[in-house]
Amino acid sequence: MKILIAEDNAFYRRMLEATLTHWGYEVLAVDNGRDALDMLMAHDAPKLAILDWMMPGLDGPEVCARIRATPRPEPAYLIILTSKERDENVVTALDVGADDFITKPFDHNELRARIQVGRRIVGLQTSQSVVFAFARAVEAKSPYTHGHSGRVTELALALAEAVGVPPQDRELLRQGGLLHDIGKICIPDAILNKPGPLTPEELEVIKEHPAQGVRIVEPLQSLSAVVPMIRWHHERLDGGGYPDGLRGEAIPLSARILAVADVYDALASARPYRGALPPARCLDLIDANAQGGGLDPELFAHFRAVMADRLGAPALSTAVARGKVVDPRPASPAPADGPGPGAPAPAPAVDPEGDSWAYSYQDLRRLATVDHLTEVGNRAEFERMIRVVLSDAQGLGQRSLLALADIDQFKRINDRFGHQAGDAVLRHFARMLRDHCSPVDFVARYGGDEFAIILAGYDLDAARDRLDRLRAQIAQEPLPALNGARFTASFGLSEITRGHSVEQIIDRADQALYEAKASGRDTIVARDLGSASVDPRRIGTRSPSPEHASPLDVSPSLPTTMADGTTLRSTGERGAIPLGACDPRTA
Repeated sequence: MKILIAEDNAFYRRMLEATLTHWGYEVLAVDNGRDALDMLMAHDAPKLAILDWMMPGLDGPEVCARIRATPRPEPAYLIILTSKERDENVVTALDVGADDFITKPFDHNELRARIQVGRRIVGLQTSQSVVFAFARAVEAKSPYTHGHSGRVTELALALAEAVGVPPQDRELLRQGGLLHDIGKICIPDAILNKPGPLTPEELEVIKEHPAQGVRIVEPLQSLSAVVPMIRWHHERLDGGGYPDGLRGEAIPLSARILAVADVYDALASARPYRGALPPARCLDLIDANAQGGGLDPELFAHFRAVMADRLGAPALSTAVARGKVVDPRPASPAPADGPGPGAPAPAPAVDPEGDSWAYSYQDLRRLATVDHLTEVGNRAEFERMIRVVLSDAQGLGQRSLLALADIDQFKRINDRFGHQAGDAVLRHFARMLRDHCSPVDFVARYGGDEFAIILAGYDLDAARDRLDRLRAQIAQEPLPALNGARFTASFGLSEITRGHSVEQIIDRADQALYEAKASGRDTIVARDLGSASVDPRRIGTRSPSPEHASPLDVSPSLPTTMADGTTLRSTGERGAIPLGACDPRTA
């Protein structure tokens, strides 16, 4: 970290410089206030400065005042160095913008402590800047959502003022509004920008964004107050919302306020599948939603009055209608391979004193690309990686394959052993997939209990053989979470070849997996993209031996009947749940 020392006394300047250098800091030293101001106004300005009270050119308090008069996204932390101990002098320094002060002659322990406080505050500011940059990057992913968070924030603040929310809480609401959709950085662009209604599966992926947003923001203690807004702005008063199904006043007021503003802006903005709705129509739809148990009807009554005033005032309504962004900083997507020119500087992960507190770009990148439960890639990262691999196949002739893997009868595992056991199975399955892959392969959780594996440099036969060895090992390994029982998995395999789109490749692997599930599970089905008429090749069918029994098969160590009398056998005998009663993909 760079620290600026501005001290005209050569003795104190050299002493400070030697001390801070010994502690591991990069030190810049000047002997007058004018040079100090120039350095603090530069693009790569130090984030912390120690300024002497009396200096040629400009004194320390005047430098502070000029710095504070120029708003900056990451303001420097300013410490005044003074021999003045009178309280009014200290108050003067703090009033003009100093963050702290040290008296001469300085004590080394006091100096260290005050610098550590400054570093923590600077680190939090930097970390917050990275988080807000990710929030802006979410909006840059789609022309239809650009400015959405800013408009929602503006409307939410107006509603909050109308219902008497105190100013300090409105500032928290401003932060929550700008960050409420930050979790969408983890949602695939293909879903966010789909030009039509979402499928049920895609809707479930979208519903993950509040929890993903919490995971991004929660480590920053300075933003802890906005976590409830991020997590619960999609809850409904009747308990039908997500992610936690909260009811009534269990939903915080701030989240209920954001929900009203969020729904209004979503209706009033164009989407790929429809145009923007007129204000009156938006209000009617929200009214119906509130009466139906969704949004807070009392808040909506105030919101309608707010909108009546705003729509009657051209200056205010124009700002909303034109999508004016409350946060004026430009939005730009975060590149997949790290920050580029003009991107926020990554916060350091650990300070020289060993205190871990900052939130680095790499931390946020990991949150955006890794599935938090299984620690393999998430769906968004898979969709990026398969396009990279397909590009290599088209440009370099690199042979690769895509395998989709699905845990057999996973719903019944959840029903039988509970969701915590189901999570343990998912983690174990992901770990086995990862451990059996080479360093150049890629494993991701595609959704639910389905995983994707990109096998680089394999031909179809070699990939089938490798997956068959993995399939057999999965079927043989007992799990403590299942009381020592075993589970099985099915695989669909497809080549990644030039001349075919990503969608075609995934669809062909998906068809192969469907056939593997429908034809008995614990199976691999491979499809060759070279010809649509090639019959699937099925290998590795399940062994009927007891050591390969799944937790839902007849096993001497496990009961086969649920409390309600329903058998869990996968046979056709009376009382069994017929395997054809549901889609084999979800069985």
